[in-house]
Parts: sequence; structure tokens; C-alpha cells
Amino acid sequence: MNFKGKDKRDAYMNTLYVHHDFNGKAGLTLGRMDLFLGQTGLQYDDTFDGAMATIGSKKLAADIGYGRFIGGNLGKADTKEERAAAIARVYGRSGRLAYDAEYIQGEDKYDARIWGAGLTAGVTEDIDIFGDYYQNTDYKNDPQTWTAGLAFGHYNMKKPGTFRIAGQYISAEKGSFLNDTTYTASAAGLVEDRNDINRSRFWLASADLVLMKNVRLHGEYAFDVKINGKAKTNYDDLATVSLNYVF
Repeated sequence: MNFKGKDKRDAYMNTLYVHHDFNGKAGLTLGRMDLFLGQTGLQYDDTFDGAMATIGSKKLAADIGYGRFIGGNLGKADTKEERAAAIARVYGRSGRLAYDAEYIQGEDKYDARIWGAGLTAGVTEDIDIFGDYYQNTDYKNDPQTWTAGLAFGHYNMKKPGTFRIAGQYISAEKGSFLNDTTYTASAAGLVEDRNDINRSRFWLASADLVLMKNVRLHGEYAFDVKINGKAKTNYDDLATVSLNYVF
């Protein structure tokens, strides 16, 4: 947008929402908001347009909402206009346990009725086991997407030298995978990006190291990629390294 010249360009907001708390025990959010599903974000980690009502506390909370997934796929739906869905979630944390369960209902013609659950359990103060599981019961053959892994350490953006390393196995089937994941080195998206692949399986190793306050080095390495379907392609290992800043 040019405020001085005659050039006219569109202005837009990437994220815009309003939120109101009711005595700290309930809340209502309207607009474009961030949505992170599960314990790992494998299923979805992007924005969501709509309304979301929340009630509860850190130990146990519930969300009920309706809107549109901005990214990814939802069953047979593709465009943003088609990705309208109702969402119900319960989630919380108690001691060394973090847990969640979700239900996503899209329009009937898009075969999207997805339910899922996730769990992170602290075996010790430094070791976690974690996993997410999703299934679409409206899609042909009831496809599933899941991951299970083990992590060591916990990083804190305010504490340089803190770190976390993790390894996990990922399996994604077409129809159950929303395809807008938190991971940047992932072969899971192949099931939605290509019509000749219906399942993708692989190992993923990841690491985070806080270099200085509010600066984090992040790396991922996906390997042993296996696919099911008509495709004959062999996929190489995938890797990514990034610096993340918090302002």
C-alpha cells in the first residue's frame, strides 16, 4: 500500500482475531487464529478462520468451534471454501502428562470425519515419550495417520545451552492427513500432493539448541522413506536447518 503515490495495492492481514475472557475460566475467539492439533503438530499447525469457544484450565480444557482450515486438505476437500468444519477438542496437562483428543467434522460430501488423540509422558525429568493418532472414519478404508517417538531434554528460549533431541516414526495415509504439518523435513505430505501415493512412512530425527537468549537452532532429518501406491519413485533423505528468533 502506497499512502503518498497513486499506486493502489491490496492490503491484507495474515492473522487477525479478537478474544474475550470470561472470568479466566472461559473465552471466545473470533477471526483468523493459530491452530495446533495434537502433541506434535504432525496433523495441523497453521491458521483457522472462524469462531472458537474455550472453557477450563491448564489441567483440562475444552474447545468447540466452527470455521475453515486455511491450509492443507480435509478429506476430499481441497480449496479453502471447501475446508469448512466443526471442531471439538479436550486437552490438558497434569504433572508429567500432556494429553488431547480431537474431533473434526467436515461436510458429508467431502468424506471428512476425523478423530484423534495424543499423549506426551515424562518418563523422567529429561526423557519423554510422545505420540499422535488420527483416523478418518468417513473416508474409504478408514485411513490413519500416526506418529510415536522418544525425546531427550527440554529447551528454554531464555536459557542458552538448553536443548532437545528427538526421534520418531511417522505413517500418513491419504484422507486422514490434513497436510499442513509443523515439520519442514517431512515426507508425509506426499499422500496428498500426489494422486499415485496413498501412504507414506519414514523416520524423523530432530534437534533444538538455544544458542543465546531468544535464538534457537533447529534441525530435522527424515530418512528411510517408504511409499505405497502406484508411484515407482524412490525418495532420498530430507534435511533442513533453521534459525528461529523470538522478539
